[in-house]
Amino acid sequence: MKELSSEGIETYALATDAVSSASLTSAFEQIKKKYGTIHVLVYNAAIAKLDVF
Repeated sequence: MKELSSEGIETYALATDAVSSASLTSAFEQIKKKYGTIHVLVYNAAIAKLDVF
């Protein structure tokens, strides 16, 4: 995000709990309050198990 911001591109990241409807609703309300409308949404959720081989 720092690299994009340094090039004048506005970025916004918001951490939410993808399995909590209350968390997702809150996230959408925050985005709507900040921007008014969602034009692009990039959704990324992952679960990783780091283990020694």
